[in-house]
Amino acid sequence: NDGSGGRRLVVFGTYAADFNAIEYGQRLRYYWPKLREEKSLEKCALLLNCQPAAAKALAEQVDLPESIELWVDNSGESGRKFGVGRGWLPENNDINPYLKLFGMLFGLGAWATLPAVI
Repeated sequence: NDGSGGRRLVVFGTYAADFNAIEYGQRLRYYWPKLREEKSLEKCALLLNCQPAAAKALAEQVDLPESIELWVDNSGESGRKFGVGRGWLPENNDINPYLKLFGMLFGLGAWATLPAVI
């Protein structure tokens, strides 16, 4: 609420090519009219960790309504301020990022991801 009585929603997504971000976009497309009507929301934004072109491509792919604003944060700083998990060993630059990704497939840093997908 910005003081004018208008309620707003910000959805923190992941990077634009991630399945979770795609699903958030699809769900927003479907539920946004209901949220506006039933919950009196005036504005909605989808925040993605990517470049503007990638966010735009995602919005086009999921047919996101233009009334939903796209926000981008390529550094992920906004999510970190809200305590969003950053995966396994996020500060360790000595380990190859692909090895970190491989470790996450076994649940390191995101223990609930694999069971939720399977």
